[in-house]
Amino acid sequence: MSGSSAIDARPDAATLARIRDAWDTNFLVEASAGSGKTTALVGRIVYLIVGRGIPLSRIAALTFTEKAAAQMKERLRQMLVVKARSEGEVGARAAAALREIERATVCTIHSFCGEILRRHPFEAGIDPGFHVIDEDAARSIYDGCFEEWFPVACADAARFPGVARLLRRRSKEHADRRGAAAILEQAGWSLAQVRDFAGSWSKPTRDRAAEFAALLADGSAIEAMLAGASDRDSWLGKSLQAVVAASASAARRVDAGDLDGAEEELRGATRGKRAGHFRWVGGPRTFSTVDGVSVPKDEVLAARDAWKVHAQRFVARADGELASLLREDLRSLLEGYEQALASQDEAGRVDFLELLLAARRLVGNSYEAREAVASRYDAFLVDEFQDTDPVQAELLLLLSANDRHESDPWKCTPGGGRLFLVGDPKQSIYRFRRADPKLYARVAARILETGGEHLSLVATHRFRGALAQFVDGAFAPLFGASYTNLAPCRAEHPNPLPTVVALPVPAPFSTLSGKPSNWAIELSFPDAVAAFVQWLVRESGYTVYEGGKPVRVAERHICLLFKRMSSFGEDTTRPYVAALDARGLLHAATGPRGFFARDEVRQLLAALRAIDDPLDEFLLFAALRGALFAFSDEALLVAHQAIPLATRARRALLGPPETGPSQGGPADDPVEGAIRLLVSMHHARDERPFAETVDALVDALAARITLAFRPAAEQALANLDRFCALARREDDRATIGFRNFVARLQRLAERGGTEEGRIAEEGGAGVALVSVHRAKGLEYPVVILCDPTAPQVFEDPGFSVGVDAEGRPAWMLPIGGLAPWALHEERATLLADDEAEARRLLYVACTRARDLLVVPTGPDGPIDGWTAPLAGGLLPPPGRRSRPEPFVPAGKPFGEVPFAVPSRDDRGDPRERLRPGLFYSGDTGAPVVVWDPNALPLGGGASPAGVRAAELLAAPPGNTSKSLPPPALEAARAALAEALARPALLPATTLAKGGSPLPSTSPSLEVAVVRARGEALVSGARGPRVGNLVHQLLQYAPTFLADDPSLEPLARALAGRLSATDEERVAALGRVRKALAHAAFDALRTALEVRREQTVVLPADRHSYGTVDVAYREADGWVVVDYKSDADPIDDTRLAAYREQLALYTAAFSVPGGGLVRAVILLV
Repeated sequence: MSGSSAIDARPDAATLARIRDAWDTNFLVEASAGSGKTTALVGRIVYLIVGRGIPLSRIAALTFTEKAAAQMKERLRQMLVVKARSEGEVGARAAAALREIERATVCTIHSFCGEILRRHPFEAGIDPGFHVIDEDAARSIYDGCFEEWFPVACADAARFPGVARLLRRRSKEHADRRGAAAILEQAGWSLAQVRDFAGSWSKPTRDRAAEFAALLADGSAIEAMLAGASDRDSWLGKSLQAVVAASASAARRVDAGDLDGAEEELRGATRGKRAGHFRWVGGPRTFSTVDGVSVPKDEVLAARDAWKVHAQRFVARADGELASLLREDLRSLLEGYEQALASQDEAGRVDFLELLLAARRLVGNSYEAREAVASRYDAFLVDEFQDTDPVQAELLLLLSANDRHESDPWKCTPGGGRLFLVGDPKQSIYRFRRADPKLYARVAARILETGGEHLSLVATHRFRGALAQFVDGAFAPLFGASYTNLAPCRAEHPNPLPTVVALPVPAPFSTLSGKPSNWAIELSFPDAVAAFVQWLVRESGYTVYEGGKPVRVAERHICLLFKRMSSFGEDTTRPYVAALDARGLLHAATGPRGFFARDEVRQLLAALRAIDDPLDEFLLFAALRGALFAFSDEALLVAHQAIPLATRARRALLGPPETGPSQGGPADDPVEGAIRLLVSMHHARDERPFAETVDALVDALAARITLAFRPAAEQALANLDRFCALARREDDRATIGFRNFVARLQRLAERGGTEEGRIAEEGGAGVALVSVHRAKGLEYPVVILCDPTAPQVFEDPGFSVGVDAEGRPAWMLPIGGLAPWALHEERATLLADDEAEARRLLYVACTRARDLLVVPTGPDGPIDGWTAPLAGGLLPPPGRRSRPEPFVPAGKPFGEVPFAVPSRDDRGDPRERLRPGLFYSGDTGAPVVVWDPNALPLGGGASPAGVRAAELLAAPPGNTSKSLPPPALEAARAALAEALARPALLPATTLAKGGSPLPSTSPSLEVAVVRARGEALVSGARGPRVGNLVHQLLQYAPTFLADDPSLEPLARALAGRLSATDEERVAALGRVRKALAHAAFDALRTALEVRREQTVVLPADRHSYGTVDVAYREADGWVVVDYKSDADPIDDTRLAAYREQLALYTAAFSVPGGGLVRAVILLV
């Protein structure tokens, strides 16, 4: 849009003319997808400059991402360049604006708030040199606060009653402190993003004892019905048995005083798989009680279902009460986080939320600051206004107001022409980030109340006409009267494909039931998608427009869109990536959970874990088997049979210090060289920054060269850079000890949420795999909707916003599945809001496509998932689904049936089933091709790229190696599975500097002193070398057995490194053998887990750390052991000092996930 002639050619000519000419009017412009919202906004800026004479410096144009701001500024530059060619005042004004465009306030709302605070730091009460930290840095600060808070919360039940009750839970997710820590850590972080909603959560009034009594009485009544039943093993009988078992288990816990455990028992009985039996109804017509009374089946069913409703109500009340308690417990964590942000040690740290809150407080509370900011600008223009949250909206209303003394933003009257907002409520998909359509409507109403106008833009140049027709037909019924049809204005070009394809799932039927199943769909559809992409790119001849010219469609033009990026902790993009890899198709996954699931990242982490503990054979195997070292199973097993990997590592570890990667291994033994590389890095791991170790590993393995030759190399290299950046961040965070660094990365991997390295999201080299939320604001020639079984909404609401008894706003969300009481009370309303947002999300997904939209479909209609609302616009009515018009794609022609039909097929008349071909939808009239997946190259074969863990563990079709029997291969795969699945153990210490120390060791802690060396040392060699040799022998001994034959060569190797004499070696070895023969080492030999040389932070001095000689885990917790090799006699003063030292170690070890900690001084 460069002039009025361009405007008048569009269907929106009158609206655009109004935007251009009505300079003194405030507008809310509602613009549908692809209708040029940003262009209209930039046009308004140009008109204000060249028509009204407002300098660009007095205009604020705001949006929500840096990329969008850059695009807005570039469009503005292009329009001004055109205007600058005009003669007279118009050209002069445009030229002046061009000279100041780099300094113009065309930016994100966060950048705008930052500029306000930099001009008024003292009035805002923040450090003048503040800097804004990104989400990664903010999360790192929060993690440090949580690591301090959680041990305190666990230790003080009176102050933190909610945490105490959560720890008494017995469910899978609340099984121990580690599970509780994960729940509370995530809940606290979620609340930190809405910490201005500081209100308390409502909770039900409860009489726990009476509630238990009533529910358990109902359970007893059902038990009486079951007692005399003749068919206890019927489906209904089994269901009644499950009810009785749950009720009896809860009753036993109540009798034992474990009310929290009883509540959790009932919670588990009414949710998930354990509650599946409530669907069972098969059984006898009557049930007989113990008294011989016959009870009709209908009454039994009614009693069972009534018990379920009663139990669910009970659980909802219990969960609501506990969630409210946990919210209050977490308040001190959030206060600690805010204090950490404002810490004097790290002056001026501000996260994104605090940036907005500080600017809002400043403008709302200080008339002088508000006047200074508001008077600098004549107009505020906001793009994508539907994404605005309450803080941002109030800030804009205050700054645009005529009356600068009015502090209530909802009473402000915006000055004429000072406010121009562009948005589309149909694209409002960020309620979880505080942007609610209700807020959009409230601002719209305020603009209209104060003399502003509401305008609409409907013309779109994005879509092909038939695609716009499909979108209108599908979504007009969903949005109702508020929906405005699109007016496509794009020039059409011929294509061998229509604009909408319904892609059936090739094998949607369960092999057990013969009915469609989510499991079968999830297994089958990724291959169909990848096969369609392969056909589209390599065979179809389909063209798209790029730079105004038609080009053959390529991978970079295609986007796979996902509603969710993870499901039950699994990356939903992974099977799609594997299917694309199998066909050699380039791709770039940008999902938030994709980073630690990528091959290159998994293998880097595996290598770091092996560097940390090279004596762990499983970790060695996992590292060497990966794509970076690239050893095969066979090569590693041959090497292991010759010399065990752990033996090689021990030999390298105890060899001369100069042995390292410069020497490498023998030329004919690359496994030896790889192990020596890892061991050399182990020696240096705590002597240099983490990032240097990562860089050294990457350089030694030539990882960048290796990754450059793999599919999706651009993404892999970006992920490598991202991994190095994480290492640098941990260096900056002052994480202490390499093991803590590795364990922290492991926690990040388990937690997910770490984004992949950034590459071009649009127009990159490969197929984009992105979430709908990330794709918002972008467009792609081809969009394929994936993961069709993702639910439209969850069974329970996600959150609620309300006001507490003191008038404070409250943001209520589940904590570890525990729903606040308000979510239960407002369930119907909240679920309706969730369903409305799901429709908007689907609209955003469909309107990302420019040329071709591909939608999944089931065997006889829509799949029960997030794309189901499209059914009316996608498929013809049932009576016409078997009569398509002919359609012949390039390549293999369509067949008769698009599905693998099950052997047991009872889905009605086969003549009425969906057949592939061209249809015109009854709801939309748009042409839709139901594809035949059997005409696609299904089954892509083996992946040419780096193999993922699942593929590594897959059994080969046949074992051709004569030297390696199948059991050996299977054992290796099992070892790899265990190594990849086992989390790195970290005694969770407090890692961050500053803050309050951990609670001191309990005065009642017993530090046992055990003599494990026989009689007092009165003869034989003594001295520091002997003591050092004793310690190192115990550290590196392969077993805790006194008669282990490897102790002798180990002692010789260690003595050589320490320059110890033969006499010293013999003395040290003798003491170690005597110690290992002592009963004290029996516990280590049978321990659940043993860790040697464990680094811990000393709570007395947060900048120092020590090393625990050995720690082992028994059923009830950890035992911390410190070896002492002093010569006798050891006086009481020295023993007291040793006890104090070990008490410090124990306090550092007594943390989340650890359980009870005991301490032992072992005299050896």
